[in-house]
Amino acid sequence: MIDTLAGTTVSLNTAIGTQSIANDTKAFNFQGTSGQELLFDSLSTSGSANWRLIDPMGHQVFSTNINSNRGPVVLPMSGKYTLLVEGFFDQFLRISILS
Repeated sequence: MIDTLAGTTVSLNTAIGTQSIANDTKAFNFQGTSGQELLFDSLSTSGSANWRLIDPMGHQVFSTNINSNRGPVVLPMSGKYTLLVEGFFDQFLRISILS
């Protein structure tokens, strides 16, 4: 089980970079508001990974391959969201959450 509270807090409209050398899950947290539209943009990837967005109540908003951009995604409620990046990515991974 992933401790989403221990994730890295990120700001919207900023590129996020992470690196992994094995199967791994990275958690990124951000604040969102009900009705806010976001675009999840995979800027550069290598490997095989998925990303999942979890809402403040723990429900999955979306899940897709990291090579697929996602959006616009309309947030269903206000609060703390968690973006999970899961899988194997053997080089630097850059993603951006745009509002």
